[in-house]
Amino acid sequence: MGLIQIGLINFNFFKQEFSLKKRKFQKINPLVAIIMGFTFSFSWTSCIGSILASVFLYASSHTGLMGMIMILVHSLGFIPPFLIVTIFTTKILNILKKKTNILKYAVTISGIILILIGISILTGYFQNIVIRYFI
Repeated sequence: MGLIQIGLINFNFFKQEFSLKKRKFQKINPLVAIIMGFTFSFSWTSCIGSILASVFLYASSHTGLMGMIMILVHSLGFIPPFLIVTIFTTKILNILKKKTNILKYAVTISGIILILIGISILTGYFQNIVIRYFI
C-alpha cells in the first residue's frame, strides 16, 4: 500500500471512490441510515478489526491490570486524532483548500511510513521494538 501511495505502483482500482453526492436521496430514512452505517463499518473492518482483535487477544493473555493498560494505550492512540479532526473540521478544511500542495507531501510521507513499517514487520525489527518497549 505504501508503494501505491507514493506512486511507484499504479492500480487505478485503488483510486476509485464512491460518493453519495452522486445519488439523489430525497429523504434520509431508516433504510438509508442502515445502508450507510453498514457501508461505513464494512469499510473500516480492515483498519481496526484485526488490530483491535489482536489487542484484545493479547490483553486477555495478561493479568487484568496489564490487559486494561494495553486496551487503554490502544484507545489513546486511536481516539485523539478523530476528536481533533471533529473539533477542528471547518478550520482544517479551509486550510486544505488554501494549501492543496500540503496534501501531496502528507500522502508521500504516510506512504514512506507504511513502507518502513512493512519492512520492519517483515524483518522482525518491529516485533523487537514492541517487546523491548511495550511489554
